[in-house]
Amino acid sequence: MNKVKYILKEKNKLICFEPIKHRYFYNKFEFISVNKLLGFFSTPFDPDGRILKAVANRENVPESEIKAQWEDKKDKACALGTKVHDYAEKRLLNIPEKHINKLCGQVDNITVDNVIDTECILYSDKYAVSGTTDFLTYNNGKIDVCDWKTNSKDIQGVDDAYHKNMLRHLCHLSDTTENHYAMQLSMYALMLEDWGFEIGDLKIYHIQKNGVKIFTVPYLKDEARKVLEYNIELTYFL
Repeated sequence: MNKVKYILKEKNKLICFEPIKHRYFYNKFEFISVNKLLGFFSTPFDPDGRILKAVANRENVPESEIKAQWEDKKDKACALGTKVHDYAEKRLLNIPEKHINKLCGQVDNITVDNVIDTECILYSDKYAVSGTTDFLTYNNGKIDVCDWKTNSKDIQGVDDAYHKNMLRHLCHLSDTTENHYAMQLSMYALMLEDWGFEIGDLKIYHIQKNGVKIFTVPYLKDEARKVLEYNIELTYFL
Protein backbone atom coordinates (compact mmCIF):
# COMPACT_ATOMS: atom_id res chain seq x y z
CA MET A 1 0.00 0.00 0.00
CA ASN A 2 2.91 2.35 0.68
CA LYS A 3 4.07 1.94 -2.92
CA VAL A 4 0.62 2.96 -4.17
CA LYS A 5 0.67 6.03 -1.91
CA TYR A 6 4.10 7.00 -3.21
CA ILE A 7 3.04 6.72 -6.87
CA LEU A 8 -0.08 8.80 -6.27
CA LYS A 9 1.96 11.42 -4.43
CA GLU A 10 4.43 11.66 -7.31
CA LYS A 11 1.60 11.94 -9.84
CA ASN A 12 0.02 14.77 -7.85
CA LYS A 13 3.19 16.82 -8.09
CA LEU A 14 2.43 17.37 -11.77
CA ILE A 15 -1.06 18.79 -11.34
CA CYS A 16 -2.16 22.07 -9.76
CA PHE A 17 -5.67 22.81 -8.52
CA GLU A 18 -7.09 26.32 -8.16
CA PRO A 19 -9.96 25.89 -5.64
CA ILE A 20 -11.65 29.29 -5.97
CA LYS A 21 -12.47 28.89 -9.66
CA HIS A 22 -12.21 25.10 -9.53
CA ARG A 23 -9.60 24.85 -12.28
CA TYR A 24 -6.89 22.26 -12.91
CA PHE A 25 -3.52 22.95 -14.50
CA TYR A 26 -0.95 20.47 -15.80
CA ASN A 27 2.38 22.12 -16.65
CA LYS A 28 0.50 25.44 -16.81
CA PHE A 29 -1.97 23.98 -19.34
CA GLU A 30 -5.57 24.01 -18.16
CA PHE A 31 -7.42 20.68 -18.06
CA ILE A 32 -11.21 20.45 -18.21
CA SER A 33 -12.80 19.02 -15.06
CA VAL A 34 -14.61 15.69 -15.08
CA ASN A 35 -17.88 17.30 -13.99
CA LYS A 36 -17.70 20.02 -16.63
CA LEU A 37 -16.98 17.47 -19.36
CA LEU A 38 -19.88 15.28 -18.22
CA GLY A 39 -22.09 18.36 -18.51
CA PHE A 40 -21.92 17.98 -22.29
CA PHE A 41 -23.69 14.63 -21.89
CA SER A 42 -26.47 15.81 -19.58
CA THR A 43 -29.92 16.90 -20.62
CA PRO A 44 -30.42 20.51 -19.47
CA PHE A 45 -33.08 20.92 -16.78
CA ASP A 46 -36.17 22.69 -18.09
CA PRO A 47 -34.47 24.09 -21.24
CA ASP A 48 -37.62 25.78 -22.52
CA GLY A 49 -38.87 27.03 -19.14
CA ARG A 50 -42.10 25.03 -19.15
CA ILE A 51 -41.53 23.55 -15.68
CA LEU A 52 -40.68 26.99 -14.28
CA LYS A 53 -43.84 28.46 -15.77
CA ALA A 54 -46.02 25.61 -14.49
CA VAL A 55 -44.67 25.90 -10.93
CA ALA A 56 -45.06 29.70 -10.95
CA ASN A 57 -48.67 29.36 -12.12
CA ARG A 58 -49.39 26.74 -9.48
CA GLU A 59 -47.92 28.86 -6.69
CA ASN A 60 -49.35 32.08 -8.16
CA VAL A 61 -46.04 33.91 -7.91
CA PRO A 62 -43.67 35.43 -10.51
CA GLU A 63 -41.30 33.09 -12.32
CA SER A 64 -38.36 35.13 -10.99
CA GLU A 65 -39.38 34.25 -7.43
CA ILE A 66 -39.47 30.50 -8.19
CA LYS A 67 -36.10 30.73 -9.91
CA ALA A 68 -34.66 32.54 -6.88
CA GLN A 69 -36.05 29.82 -4.59
CA TRP A 70 -34.43 27.12 -6.72
CA GLU A 71 -31.08 28.93 -6.66
CA ASP A 72 -31.27 29.42 -2.90
CA LYS A 73 -32.05 25.73 -2.37
CA LYS A 74 -29.15 24.76 -4.61
CA ASP A 75 -26.72 27.09 -2.80
CA LYS A 76 -27.75 25.76 0.62
CA ALA A 77 -27.37 22.15 -0.54
CA CYS A 78 -23.89 22.90 -1.91
CA ALA A 79 -22.84 24.64 1.31
CA LEU A 80 -24.12 21.74 3.42
CA GLY A 81 -22.39 19.22 1.16
CA THR A 82 -19.07 21.06 1.48
CA LYS A 83 -19.28 21.15 5.29
CA VAL A 84 -20.14 17.46 5.56
CA HIS A 85 -17.42 16.50 3.06
CA ASP A 86 -14.87 18.44 5.10
CA TYR A 87 -15.99 16.73 8.29
CA ALA A 88 -15.91 13.28 6.66
CA GLU A 89 -12.41 13.87 5.31
CA LYS A 90 -11.12 14.87 8.77
CA ARG A 91 -12.82 11.79 10.20
CA LEU A 92 -10.89 9.57 7.77
CA LEU A 93 -7.66 11.36 8.71
CA ASN A 94 -8.45 11.02 12.45
CA ILE A 95 -8.50 14.79 12.91
CA PRO A 96 -10.82 15.79 15.80
CA GLU A 97 -13.76 17.91 14.67
CA LYS A 98 -17.06 18.95 16.26
CA HIS A 99 -20.38 17.94 14.73
CA ILE A 100 -22.10 20.75 12.89
CA ASN A 101 -25.28 18.86 12.02
CA LYS A 102 -26.96 15.44 12.12
CA LEU A 103 -25.30 14.32 8.90
CA CYS A 104 -21.85 14.61 10.49
CA GLY A 105 -23.03 12.42 13.34
CA GLN A 106 -23.90 9.68 10.85
CA VAL A 107 -20.35 9.67 9.51
CA ASP A 108 -19.11 8.64 12.96
CA ASN A 109 -21.17 5.45 12.74
CA ILE A 110 -19.20 3.93 9.87
CA THR A 111 -15.69 2.52 9.61
CA VAL A 112 -13.55 2.83 6.50
CA ASP A 113 -10.39 0.73 6.38
CA ASN A 114 -7.24 0.93 4.25
CA VAL A 115 -7.64 4.54 3.15
CA ILE A 116 -4.71 5.50 0.93
CA ASP A 117 -5.66 9.05 0.01
CA THR A 118 -8.35 11.70 0.51
CA GLU A 119 -9.30 14.50 -1.86
CA CYS A 120 -7.18 12.75 -4.47
CA ILE A 121 -6.65 14.68 -7.70
CA LEU A 122 -6.70 12.36 -10.71
CA TYR A 123 -6.05 13.28 -14.31
CA SER A 124 -5.33 12.11 -17.82
CA ASP A 125 -2.57 13.98 -19.59
CA LYS A 126 -3.58 12.15 -22.78
CA TYR A 127 -7.11 13.55 -22.76
CA ALA A 128 -6.46 16.77 -20.76
CA VAL A 129 -9.10 15.95 -18.15
CA SER A 130 -8.86 16.11 -14.36
CA GLY A 131 -11.02 15.70 -11.27
CA THR A 132 -10.99 14.99 -7.56
CA THR A 133 -12.36 11.90 -5.85
CA ASP A 134 -13.20 12.08 -2.14
CA PHE A 135 -11.11 9.12 -1.09
CA LEU A 136 -9.42 5.92 -2.25
CA THR A 137 -9.09 2.63 -0.40
CA TYR A 138 -6.84 -0.34 -1.14
CA ASN A 139 -8.10 -3.90 -0.79
CA ASN A 140 -6.72 -7.17 -2.17
CA GLY A 141 -4.31 -5.37 -4.48
CA LYS A 142 -7.00 -3.19 -6.03
CA ILE A 143 -8.04 0.44 -5.58
CA ASP A 144 -11.61 1.30 -4.63
CA VAL A 145 -12.81 4.72 -5.82
CA CYS A 146 -15.15 6.32 -3.28
CA ASP A 147 -17.24 9.46 -3.01
CA TRP A 148 -19.36 11.01 -0.27
CA LYS A 149 -22.80 12.25 -1.35
CA THR A 150 -25.29 14.29 0.67
CA ASN A 151 -28.33 14.32 -1.63
CA SER A 152 -31.55 14.81 0.32
CA LYS A 153 -33.32 12.20 -1.84
CA ASP A 154 -32.44 8.57 -2.56
CA ILE A 155 -29.90 7.94 -5.30
CA GLN A 156 -29.80 4.20 -5.92
CA GLY A 157 -32.44 2.71 -8.20
CA VAL A 158 -34.36 5.97 -8.70
CA ASP A 159 -35.67 6.50 -12.23
CA ASP A 160 -35.60 9.86 -13.95
CA ALA A 161 -38.94 11.54 -13.35
CA TYR A 162 -38.92 13.03 -16.86
CA HIS A 163 -37.85 9.79 -18.61
CA LYS A 164 -34.87 11.40 -20.29
CA ASN A 165 -31.68 9.80 -21.53
CA MET A 166 -28.20 11.25 -21.45
CA LEU A 167 -26.72 12.73 -24.62
CA ARG A 168 -24.21 11.84 -27.34
CA HIS A 169 -22.12 8.75 -26.58
CA LEU A 170 -24.16 8.13 -23.41
CA CYS A 171 -27.61 8.26 -25.03
CA HIS A 172 -28.24 4.62 -24.01
CA LEU A 173 -28.10 5.59 -20.31
CA SER A 174 -31.04 7.04 -18.38
CA ASP A 175 -30.36 10.58 -17.18
CA THR A 176 -30.40 9.64 -13.49
CA THR A 177 -28.32 10.85 -10.56
CA GLU A 178 -27.01 7.32 -10.05
CA ASN A 179 -25.77 7.10 -13.66
CA HIS A 180 -24.13 10.51 -13.38
CA TYR A 181 -22.24 9.37 -10.30
CA ALA A 182 -21.36 6.07 -11.96
CA MET A 183 -19.87 7.97 -14.89
CA GLN A 184 -17.99 10.31 -12.57
CA LEU A 185 -16.37 7.47 -10.62
CA SER A 186 -15.79 5.45 -13.80
CA MET A 187 -13.75 8.30 -15.26
CA TYR A 188 -11.66 8.47 -12.08
CA ALA A 189 -11.22 4.69 -12.19
CA LEU A 190 -10.13 4.76 -15.82
CA MET A 191 -7.51 7.41 -15.07
CA LEU A 192 -6.14 5.20 -12.30
CA GLU A 193 -6.20 2.16 -14.58
CA ASP A 194 -4.30 4.09 -17.23
CA TRP A 195 -1.70 4.78 -14.51
CA GLY A 196 -1.28 1.03 -14.11
CA PHE A 197 -3.50 0.31 -11.10
CA GLU A 198 -6.09 -2.45 -10.82
CA ILE A 199 -9.61 -1.25 -10.02
CA GLY A 200 -11.80 -2.75 -7.32
CA ASP A 201 -15.19 -1.26 -6.46
CA LEU A 202 -16.70 2.13 -7.20
CA LYS A 203 -18.51 3.11 -4.01
CA ILE A 204 -20.99 5.79 -3.06
CA TYR A 205 -21.30 6.72 0.62
CA HIS A 206 -24.68 8.44 0.72
CA ILE A 207 -24.88 10.38 4.00
CA GLN A 208 -28.48 10.85 5.14
CA LYS A 209 -30.10 11.92 8.41
CA ASN A 210 -31.05 8.33 9.22
CA GLY A 211 -27.69 6.77 8.36
CA VAL A 212 -25.08 6.25 5.67
CA LYS A 213 -26.09 4.06 2.74
CA ILE A 214 -23.09 2.46 1.06
CA PHE A 215 -23.52 0.97 -2.40
CA THR A 216 -21.48 0.25 -5.49
CA VAL A 217 -22.06 1.61 -8.98
CA PRO A 218 -20.97 -0.17 -12.17
CA TYR A 219 -17.61 0.55 -13.75
CA LEU A 220 -18.72 1.99 -17.10
CA LYS A 221 -15.26 1.73 -18.59
CA ASP A 222 -16.17 1.92 -22.28
CA GLU A 223 -18.44 4.88 -21.71
CA ALA A 224 -15.79 6.64 -19.65
CA ARG A 225 -13.25 6.21 -22.45
CA LYS A 226 -15.69 7.68 -24.98
CA VAL A 227 -16.30 10.72 -22.77
CA LEU A 228 -12.56 11.29 -22.39
CA GLU A 229 -12.08 10.95 -26.14
CA TYR A 230 -14.85 13.49 -26.67
CA ASN A 231 -12.68 16.10 -25.01
CA ILE A 232 -10.11 15.58 -27.78
CA GLU A 233 -12.87 16.34 -30.28
CA LEU A 234 -13.83 19.46 -28.34
CA THR A 235 -10.24 20.66 -28.18
CA TYR A 236 -9.77 20.03 -31.90
CA PHE A 237 -12.86 21.94 -32.99
CA LEU A 238 -12.31 24.79 -30.54
